[in-house]
Amino acid sequence: MAVHRITVPFIGPKASDILLWRNVKKSGVCFVGSVGAFSLLLFSGRSPIVLVLYALAILIATALFWHLGAGFLHKAGPPVPAFLTEGLSDDDFNKLVAKLRGPINTAAGIAGKVLSGSDAKLSAQVFAALLGAAWVLDNVNLLVLGLVATILAFALPKAYEIKKDDADKVLDMAATKVQEAYKKLDEVVLKKIPSKATKKTQ
Repeated sequence: MAVHRITVPFIGPKASDILLWRNVKKSGVCFVGSVGAFSLLLFSGRSPIVLVLYALAILIATALFWHLGAGFLHKAGPPVPAFLTEGLSDDDFNKLVAKLRGPINTAAGIAGKVLSGSDAKLSAQVFAALLGAAWVLDNVNLLVLGLVATILAFALPKAYEIKKDDADKVLDMAATKVQEAYKKLDEVVLKKIPSKATKKTQ
C-alpha cells in the first residue's frame, strides 16, 4: 500500500520532518530527549517555574565562566545571536511586524467584540472555551499535559500518514457528527442569544 507523504501544518518543514520521522535517528533523539525532559521535570517534584529559574541561573553562570575562561585561553566566548547584541534591523523588524499584524488584528477584533459585549454569541463561545481550559488546567498537571502532547505529536502525524485513507474516513464521520451537534446547539441555544448583527436588523 502506497504511503501518502504529508506535512504537519502550522510548523516549518524541518520540524515537520522530525515529527514525521523522516530521519529516524534525529527524530528518535528529539523524542527521547523531550520525553526524558518532561519525565525528569514531572518526577522531580519541583514547580516548573522553580526549575526554569534554576536552569536560567545555570545558563548565566555557564556563560560567565565560559567568557572568563575564553579570555585567559584566547578563545572565542559563548555564541550569542546577533540580534541580542546588535538589535533588530529596520528591515527585520518590519518583516516581523508584517507577519504578526494579521494574527494580532484578528485577536484584537475578537477581544474587542468580547469585551464590548456587542456579540453575545461570540462571548458565550469564548466563555465556554475559557471555562473548559480552566477545568483542564485545574485538574491536569501541566507537565503531564506536556508529556502527553509530546508523545501524541510524535505518534499521530506518522500514524495518520501511514493510514491516511482510513483516517480521513473516520475524521469525515467525526466532523459530520460535530457539525450536526453544533447545528443543534446553534438552533436550540446560540441563535436565541442576540448578537450585534441581529440587533441591527431589528
